[in-house]
Amino acid sequence: MPINDSFARRIPGLNLKLGNIRRPRLGSLFWWTIAIILLGICAILSWTLSIYIFNHPNKVIPYKILIKLDKIPPPKQFAIDAPPPGRFHTPRSLLENQFADLGAEHLNYTNDRLLRNYLENFRRSEGVIYISGKFNVDYVRQLNSDDLFTQGLVCRAHAENFPNASVEVVLPCRQKTSLDLIKPGQLFDLTNNFFAALVNVSRPSDELICFTLVPIVYGNKNLAGGKLTMRPPSQLNIQGRWPLTSHEDIIPESEAQVSLGAP
Repeated sequence: MPINDSFARRIPGLNLKLGNIRRPRLGSLFWWTIAIILLGICAILSWTLSIYIFNHPNKVIPYKILIKLDKIPPPKQFAIDAPPPGRFHTPRSLLENQFADLGAEHLNYTNDRLLRNYLENFRRSEGVIYISGKFNVDYVRQLNSDDLFTQGLVCRAHAENFPNASVEVVLPCRQKTSLDLIKPGQLFDLTNNFFAALVNVSRPSDELICFTLVPIVYGNKNLAGGKLTMRPPSQLNIQGRWPLTSHEDIIPESEAQVSLGAP
């Protein structure tokens, strides 16, 4: 309400300099409102992004950020008498009871969760899936810088009594390892004290399934060609491919010779 000049003169001690009273500028209020809204949006995005990064260390960008900030520990070497709690399964039981009708979307979700649990040293895992059994070795190769695990060996083998299921066992080392330690045709025995944890599942076809396993106790492993000393990797190449081997790697030697001798 405007103040009448004659009314102001009638009040003792009231000295108003009406000429100095400024009306608020609508332009200033508008830009202050925009600035406050933008700051609120930035705060919400920062909070949401932080939650996403810490909850998804299995993704490429969050993993690199966490590594740079030193906010993710390297894979832990668990003691053989204190491994993460879990259950041992055979490939047949896993395929028939848990992965029989695994669609593409569910498979991706499962693999994200398995890798996240491994990277977090199973801190939030409800229970590790361990696999045991006897397997016939089909293929072995050295790991390299293009793989998720960059040092050691990876061994592909099929279940002795269940050929529809195969495993690829990652054997991480911190030194160059001879391929003579394990060769195709030999038996690879995954015992209960090996603690081979499931970190990935792939389906080469509707009839076949492959489980990627990583020992989380590490230490020494007696193989057909000698003793292998395993150590947890200090860091992973998060952009490495899954699985580490393919079904095409497992071509029987007789078929390979026929294909090479064909005109």
